[in-house]
Amino acid sequence: MNNFKGPGEKELETDKRLIKNKIYFLKKKIKKINTQINTQTKNRKNVIQISIIGYTNSGKSTISNLILKKKFNLINNKLFSTIDTKTKKTYINNKITLITDTVGFIKKLPKELLKSFNTTLNSIKNSNIILSILDLSSLFIEDYMIYINKIFLKYKINKNIIINIFNKTDINIYNKKKIFFLIKKYKINQKIFFNYKLNINIILNKIIKIIK
Repeated sequence: MNNFKGPGEKELETDKRLIKNKIYFLKKKIKKINTQINTQTKNRKNVIQISIIGYTNSGKSTISNLILKKKFNLINNKLFSTIDTKTKKTYINNKITLITDTVGFIKKLPKELLKSFNTTLNSIKNSNIILSILDLSSLFIEDYMIYINKIFLKYKINKNIIINIFNKTDINIYNKKKIFFLIKKYKINQKIFFNYKLNINIILNKIIKIIK
């Protein structure tokens, strides 16, 4: 019997091994994130906690940088590039504020990561304000709305603390009629239409109204 494997079989085995290694390292990262979340929860009683949530590549990190008055970072446009949680301290309206750029939601997350990934969402329920970033260029914008609404219901999140940011309005491919239909369908009350050419104060003013 011939034990030699063809090029296709070898390539498939290599791909499987790479994916397995990637999942292993992602699990380690998620475990570290969970520890960070638990630590942050204990220390955030006297501060304003803002969580920025959304699918990968929706613009979370860029909006976070704008709020923090940081320079633009190079955002890696890869599926697993946002498997990390970053919390930074700033002041909004003279109040200590923690801005958390949460783990990017991923469509069709591997089953091996699903349980661990969901635990990171605990940061949402401890937030004073949630910035939910909706990518107008994404074909899965309604999928995100359905998914995130389930999360809000699960954690009994008050809709008054959620600011829905419809990002990338400068991209002309999105269907305006469909977006307004979705806004009505999912009863979205606090919303901002945004792109990076606009002043970040549009978002900051909305935040200040909530934390007053």
